[in-house]
Amino acid sequence: MARQHPATVATSHPNADLDAVGSMVAAAHLEEGAVPVLAHGAEPAASWLLARLGDEAPRVLDAREVDPEAIRTLVVVDTRDLDHLGPFAEVAQDPRRRLVVYDHHGGRELPDHAEVVAIEAGSNTAGMVERLRREGATLTPAEATVLAAGVYEDTGMLTFAGVTAADFEAARWLQEQGADLPLVGRLLRQELAPAQIHLLDQLLENAEPVSGLRPDVLLSAVRDEEEVQDAANVVQRFMDSVEAAAFFALIQQGSRVFVIARARPGGPDVGQVLGELGGGGHAHAASASLPGVPLAEARERLVEVLRRLHGHPRTVGELATRQVHSLAAEQTVAAAAERLGRYPLARMPVVDAEARPVGWVDQAMLGRARAHGLGEQSLREYAAPLPTLGPHDSIHAAEGWVLDRDYPMVGVVEEGRLAGVLTRSDLIRSWREESPELPEPLASGGHGGSRRNLAGRLREMLPHRTVAALERLGELAAEAGERAFLVGGLVRDIILHRANTDVDVVVEGDAIALGKRFADEGGWHLHAHQRFGTAVLVGPGDQRLDLASSRIEHYPYPAALPEVETGSIKADLFRRDFTINALAVELDGPRFGRLLDLFGGLQDIRQGTIRVLHSLSFVEDPTRILRAVRFEAELDFHIDAQSLRLIRNAVDLDLPARLSGHRLFRELRYLLETPRAVEGVRRLGELGMLCFVHPSLEGEQEAAVRRLGEGREVLDWYRLLFRAEAPAAWKVMTLLLVWKLEPEALRAVLLGFEVRARDAERLAEDRDRAAAFERAVAEGRLSPEDPAGVFDHLEALSLEGLLALMAATGHGGVREAVSRYVQHLRGTRSALTGVDLIELGVPKGPEVGRWLSALARARAAGKVASAEEERDLVRAGGNGDG
Repeated sequence: MARQHPATVATSHPNADLDAVGSMVAAAHLEEGAVPVLAHGAEPAASWLLARLGDEAPRVLDAREVDPEAIRTLVVVDTRDLDHLGPFAEVAQDPRRRLVVYDHHGGRELPDHAEVVAIEAGSNTAGMVERLRREGATLTPAEATVLAAGVYEDTGMLTFAGVTAADFEAARWLQEQGADLPLVGRLLRQELAPAQIHLLDQLLENAEPVSGLRPDVLLSAVRDEEEVQDAANVVQRFMDSVEAAAFFALIQQGSRVFVIARARPGGPDVGQVLGELGGGGHAHAASASLPGVPLAEARERLVEVLRRLHGHPRTVGELATRQVHSLAAEQTVAAAAERLGRYPLARMPVVDAEARPVGWVDQAMLGRARAHGLGEQSLREYAAPLPTLGPHDSIHAAEGWVLDRDYPMVGVVEEGRLAGVLTRSDLIRSWREESPELPEPLASGGHGGSRRNLAGRLREMLPHRTVAALERLGELAAEAGERAFLVGGLVRDIILHRANTDVDVVVEGDAIALGKRFADEGGWHLHAHQRFGTAVLVGPGDQRLDLASSRIEHYPYPAALPEVETGSIKADLFRRDFTINALAVELDGPRFGRLLDLFGGLQDIRQGTIRVLHSLSFVEDPTRILRAVRFEAELDFHIDAQSLRLIRNAVDLDLPARLSGHRLFRELRYLLETPRAVEGVRRLGELGMLCFVHPSLEGEQEAAVRRLGEGREVLDWYRLLFRAEAPAAWKVMTLLLVWKLEPEALRAVLLGFEVRARDAERLAEDRDRAAAFERAVAEGRLSPEDPAGVFDHLEALSLEGLLALMAATGHGGVREAVSRYVQHLRGTRSALTGVDLIELGVPKGPEVGRWLSALARARAAGKVASAEEERDLVRAGGNGDG
């Protein structure tokens, strides 16, 4: 083959990908006379595209076609690794020749004679396109297609973490230049070949987390017997299917191990990691090649680098519970037993007046002491020794006390004062978090991912500004030695992939102070409630974050409102209603997204189970019965057998009767607003709960359920009319639930529920008018076909009253009349105004109102259809009835 002798060559790393090839073609326009040359082959996707473009493809030579000695200027693109440029490596190091580097990776040092053009874009090609645009360059459609493929491949179709505005602008400009984007899309969306699918299966089967790292990093080491082409595409498919901060694939092909890495924001800088192994890349994508290194050794090298750069041995202070409940050493045994019995805790540390640790006691020991007649003795005398450690001590020191010497807890001491405790359950949780596990589904029907990290889900389901705010709150809390957690139904719904906009953050510390530090940075406003230790942050676009200090609750008697004081996150979660709502997500930077599951809530979500956290749950708060039923209906879950037994026990004890009307109806209203309210009310009937709503429902459960079913159908029917006015579903369903009550009784019930007086009055009036309309039709005094008469009777009903009447009536004519009224007559008004009538000679006063009603009735009856016809009617002195 005759060799060519170009003076200027543009080249890139071996096995050039689409971004490298696109950058080489761009360099041919930016550097006069530059010829694109592959240093050592190209990836299959790049070769396929050039072949597909045929004669129109830009000219790209192979290194064997070029004489390196003739080169005077070497342009290196998309890499700074000058040692792996094939036959051009020596040229790059020769200071007598000009060296120009266009690269977006950074990091690696270059010779002094190198001219470096730093690219700040997700793809190297996009940065070079920006320069082409500034210079007014024009491209052929084939060249634009090659460059567009580089932009779209290296940015994951403009979706990867490192994408910048330059990438989007480059894509736009390349389309203007004639880029064949359907061809690019077909190239990048190609299905995996059988060999690639087999490699992906191996990677999934061998994936495991790297222990000892703060971010969730997955690693998979496999032998690729078939030496699959385009393994980077397979690795990207793996990364798209999991929710890890980073993934490292070690793929042995022959005597060489290839390492391919991908990372998300907040994960390790994979370019830095693989740079330590002789490879390179940028923060979110990198690769390395290890010739002659056994796979096991390559894995150990990688893990050693990861732990050195990103490892974080856990400390006692990091794992300990910080909001400590303790007993005073000088109080009596009896007083200590009474205090400990108020909390869902088996034991507590004992401290002196200066909060210095004295020891610990548990309920069993205090009970035995009282049985021995020691109730009035000082607690100090009977406290068991409490071992203590500093917050920066390793958790291995705590393991020695707990495992080797069987202590149930270790105290964490700062400046002599007890600042926290670390228990056996804390250590077990830490071990579970560090244990290897495969990626697995979060819940039935969910997407794959690490079951203990929801960072990916948060970024997928919440607005970007909300996620950024949560990350910053976590950082600020950590800086203050506190911890912040996302809690509540949002965590449950993120796991279930359900929409939820209620963002609740619990702080092990001072929530108001944390909110103030956050708001002081600008852009958000703080509304603090000092009395309750809570705060609301309101940000751009009416975003809202609710902050509260972690709390513990004590119920002085059944169905009482709880007494609240600050507590640990464990105590805060334990006070919640069900395991599925007792989940939290850590927000501090290195552990952002980590799921905290202390009570098996994740497993219950998977199994669709509603389970209370303790056996007195429904005794202390019977409103949880209604919540259990609501979640069962809304989520299509089932209440577990033990919780059902506890519900029936609370009902048998008549405990729901102790609830105020307001507390009872608040939960009932939430249930009535759900699309599955009918199923929920039926379940309340099965559990004997409807009599607590009103005694009249005890013998009318089936009829009430039928009415509610009709009500749901009517609400769906109205929604399909696409009217601007939306009914309040709870009003319709509440009316239907107690439809059999007389208006006065209905008004009394609603006021007892503490419904606003105006709403209670309107609903009672609606019920009265609905009954009058039904009687008039049933007794033959009103024809349902008479539009004017129907208009007269129904005009005063609210929309909710009309829909409730449609659902509740057993008279077909009534239902049809209401349906026609809602669709065609409701809102009918005269075209003339009161001023118009006065100008026509109608006397001021009540007569004007009577005429306006008469004209509206005439329109409803079809007697008039325009303002002029209304004027004629007024001039004639008629009222439109005849």
